[in-house]
Amino acid sequence: MMGSMVEGNVRRTLDKFSLSTLLEDKRASVTELKALATAHPGVVAPVAFPVIIPALTASKEDVEMLRGIVETVQVCVIPEPLQGADASAVEEQAKANSST
Repeated sequence: MMGSMVEGNVRRTLDKFSLSTLLEDKRASVTELKALATAHPGVVAPVAFPVIIPALTASKEDVEMLRGIVETVQVCVIPEPLQGADASAVEEQAKANSST
């Protein structure tokens, strides 16, 4: 039940993103989507990616929007413990995993 509620919120946010004509409204939608992704990455990713990934090329002049989209994708695909980790820590973890 909770997943379907979140999915509904994601779809409404994506509608706002897609239908908005003002950049500020689109940016606000991306911020809202990122917040949803932080709490529910597994629900957000399959619903949002088909809409926001193509927006990366469409929004290439708006750095703030690009950053928000990339951060949303990052939240969905990188496990939480690795977010914010420095590159050497991630590299060490990858080496440890490959040697097992």
